[in-house]
Amino acid sequence: MKNVTSFDTFLNIKNVKGIDFILNFLQVHKGTIKRWEKQKSIPKNYNTYFKKMIKQIETEDSNRDIVKFQNNNLTNKINPLDTTDSFSSIILGDVCESLNQLQNIKFNIIIADPPYNIGKNFGNNHDLLEIDEYLKWSLTWIKQCLKLLTPDGIFYMYGFPEILARVAAKFPYDKQRILAWHYTNKNMPSCSFWQRSYESILCLWNNEKPKINIDQIREPYTSNFLKYDGKKRNGTLGRFGNSETLYRVNEKGALPRDIIKVPALAGGAGFKERFFLCKTCDCKIFRSKELKNHQSPHQTIIHPTQKPQMLTNKLIDSVIMKNQKGNVLIPFAGSGSECLVAKKKNLNYIGIEITPRLCNVN
Repeated sequence: MKNVTSFDTFLNIKNVKGIDFILNFLQVHKGTIKRWEKQKSIPKNYNTYFKKMIKQIETEDSNRDIVKFQNNNLTNKINPLDTTDSFSSIILGDVCESLNQLQNIKFNIIIADPPYNIGKNFGNNHDLLEIDEYLKWSLTWIKQCLKLLTPDGIFYMYGFPEILARVAAKFPYDKQRILAWHYTNKNMPSCSFWQRSYESILCLWNNEKPKINIDQIREPYTSNFLKYDGKKRNGTLGRFGNSETLYRVNEKGALPRDIIKVPALAGGAGFKERFFLCKTCDCKIFRSKELKNHQSPHQTIIHPTQKPQMLTNKLIDSVIMKNQKGNVLIPFAGSGSECLVAKKKNLNYIGIEITPRLCNVN
C-alpha cells in the first residue's frame, strides 16, 4: 500500500477490520479517532504503527487461507471413531462455523474455555453480551460439541458459577455435574466484597453417566484420616448396615472430589507457564522467559484467562487412560496451553481459535 498513513488507508482498515481493531492495536481513545475523521488526516508519527497494522492484516489473511486449506483436507482424512489416525490442528475461525467442519470426528473429551461474558478482549464480540444473547450463543456451540462426543465422552466447560448455572439449567439434570476449580493464590485487592476463590466447571455427557478413571485422579488424604488407618469405625444404621468397619488408606490416594484444588497462574510461579504477545514486535507471541527482552518501551499483553496445565492434565486423565490414544477438542484454543498438554500426552487434538495472532502461536 502506498502512503500508508493516508486517510483513505485509515478508512479502508476501519471498514475491513472495524474500529475496535484500530483502537486495540494503536491503544488510542475513540476521541482520537473522531478527531482524525474530522480533520481527514493522520499524524505522521503513526506511520510506523500503520505499517505494522497493514503487515498484520496481510499475515492474518495469508494464515486464514492456509488454515482453511488445512481444514478442508482435515475432515476427509480422519475416520469418525478411529483413534489410530494421528492428527493435530488449529482451526482459525468462528467456533460455530468451525464445529460444523468436524461432523465425522468423535472426541473422547472436549475442554471449553469460552469468553466469560465479563468484558475481556478476546478478538471477538462475545464477551460483553446481554445474558440472554450470551446464553443463546453458548447453547448453539455446546449442542454442537455434544454431538461430537464418543458414547462415553465428557464435555467440560469453564465459567463463573453465576453464568454456568444458567447454562446448566438448559440441560437434563441427570446428564450433568458442576465441579469447582478452587484456587487461593489470586485475589483483587480493590474488591470490597467476597473475594472470588473458585470458578465452576460444567460437566456434560450424552448417555449414561460415564465412568471416570478414578485411580488416575486420586487425591492426597487429609493428615487426620491417615492417623486412623487400620482403626475400627463404629457402624451406624445409615452406614454399612450398622456393621463395624475399618479405616483403610488406598496407596494410590483418596477418592477424587468435585472440588479441584489447583493454583491459578498468578505470581511468579504461575508466570512461568504463560505466553505473552508483543505489539512492538509485529504482535508475535513469546514464552514468559523471553519477557526480559521485551521490557518498556515494548508493549506486551498476557492472555488474561490461561488455565494451568496441571488442571488440564487432571481433566484429561479423568477420561483417557495413560498411554492410550484419544481425541481431544479445544473449542477456544486461546494461548494453546490445553493443546500443549494434549501434545505432551501424545493425544490427537483439534483447537479452534478466532484470533489470528493466537492461532499463529498454536
